[in-house]
Amino acid sequence: MAKGLLKQGNAGTPGAYRPFLKKSFRRFLAVVTLFLVVATLSACLGRPEVPEKYDLRSVRLVVWDALQVKFPGYDDYSEEVSRVIQVFCRETGVTVDLRYAERREVLDLLSGAGVAGTIQKPHIVFSGEYPVISPELQDVGDSVDPGLFLDAAANYWTRDGKLLGIPAFVHWTGTAVKCPDISGQSAEGETGEDESRGGAGAVPKPSRTGYWTDSPLFLRCVLDAPGASWDADSVIRYAKWVKDSYGPLQDDPLSAWQYGQVDALYPVNPYLYKWLKVTQAEEVPVTVIPPETPSGESRFHYTVPAYLVLCEDGLEKAAAVELGRRLARSLGRWAARTLGCIPALVNDMSVFNLESGFDYDERMRIWDSVSVGEAAAPLASDYLQTVSLTGALDAPLQSFFSGKATIQSLEELIYEVFSRHTRP
Repeated sequence: MAKGLLKQGNAGTPGAYRPFLKKSFRRFLAVVTLFLVVATLSACLGRPEVPEKYDLRSVRLVVWDALQVKFPGYDDYSEEVSRVIQVFCRETGVTVDLRYAERREVLDLLSGAGVAGTIQKPHIVFSGEYPVISPELQDVGDSVDPGLFLDAAANYWTRDGKLLGIPAFVHWTGTAVKCPDISGQSAEGETGEDESRGGAGAVPKPSRTGYWTDSPLFLRCVLDAPGASWDADSVIRYAKWVKDSYGPLQDDPLSAWQYGQVDALYPVNPYLYKWLKVTQAEEVPVTVIPPETPSGESRFHYTVPAYLVLCEDGLEKAAAVELGRRLARSLGRWAARTLGCIPALVNDMSVFNLESGFDYDERMRIWDSVSVGEAAAPLASDYLQTVSLTGALDAPLQSFFSGKATIQSLEELIYEVFSRHTRP
């Protein structure tokens, strides 16, 4: 057929033009061949997906967020939320109903307990600082690139290849310590070797740590670690270690800290740490270190709060994902500046490095635990089981730490608690 076309094209044509036609045909043949090759590759590799463009002006979103603590000299986060939503609505035409929900309401929603009364179920919800996985969470991986986030943040919300949350920041838990001043003077007034602030000299002395057994993180900091297990023997071993390392239980750890009876507090999250920094006398600097464990390891426990999408509809989901991305980025930056948390976005790490208020050693201590971390959001059912278990263990532990119970009676009580609770 090609030869026939060539003959028809050359019929009656002066010889001077024949080379030109031959060259044109060769170009035509090359173009056809290239087209066939591209078409074949497209059929083999599949057509790349093109993001859909939606007209979102008819969409109405219900958003549940959480009020954040106000600290003197720092931005009010509720004002930042309002700004982000106003800009989003102006640019997209979406209508947004914002509600600040209690953290217990969020847990009830995600655990299947339902929404109380006539309150409308949200399209987007902030997970809170202790997130859980719910069957209602939608995969946002088709619209949000996991590679934009720190590995620890993306992995925390990835299940079976699905990205189930839009990470905002890394929420760490550690031990707050009154560290020596620059001259090397310790918190007790003893002159020691001059060490960098927050270095090895900041480790608290035995029996000089105030601690809370009723904190939701008292057991989690140790038992949620990779390789650890929620069983009676682990709790007993941990209790013995705490009694030997931290000493007797203080009735009011904060008062003991303020009156100089203890040099360290555990467990401390970013909110409490910021409060300690704000209220502590300037002549006694405060730093944060990873908690010690019975195994001799020290690491920061962490979670990754995120914005979660609960709607399946194309228009609503597209709008929810876009707003969730904006809110997550805004909250991540606020948390880095105000609380000293690590923002989830890789490109926002500079905010943590420059504006968190931590020096290099402090930042590296936190980062060392996060960069190699394997933490993952638990299923809501598993989380509730551990909450029930820790509540039942609190009374026996307090009795032991306060000296009212022996180790033998503690062991009996703990084994009894585990016999009545399903292990997570």
